[in-house]
Amino acid sequence: MKKILLSSAAFLVAAGFASATPLVEPQEVLTCRGDARGKSFFQGGALMEASNMKPGWHDDGLSSVTVKLLANSKDVTDIDIVINNHANTSYSYRDDGFKMLLAGHGILSVIATSDAAQETFIFDYQKHRVLWTAAKYNEMVVRISAFELECE
Repeated sequence: MKKILLSSAAFLVAAGFASATPLVEPQEVLTCRGDARGKSFFQGGALMEASNMKPGWHDDGLSSVTVKLLANSKDVTDIDIVINNHANTSYSYRDDGFKMLLAGHGILSVIATSDAAQETFIFDYQKHRVLWTAAKYNEMVVRISAFELECE
């Protein structure tokens, strides 16, 4: 865990939405990796229909996932979250057009929002874990999920 950025007062107060442009001089703040455990409530969508899944709560998770919190080394309120999955595919929230909002007191909360999804990441650096919720609503899937992952 990078204590330099986490001790910054900017992480302890609410900040405005970060732009969707690439980070300048990105610095890794916190990395969480392993198997994310969770539950999802599936309401509908093409993926459910294709798998004959019934609406309701289901065990869910991401195996061999890495969640990285990145910040601009010159402006720690300028952030991104990058997720690498088990297939070694990298996904940047900023690159995908999400707007990022930073807030927190004792923990770090990041809200990522787009036209078809809203996710909230809670980085608890005292307990070394990230908790996150994901609400996705598009033609492929309508679901709400909650996950937990240990951090380094």
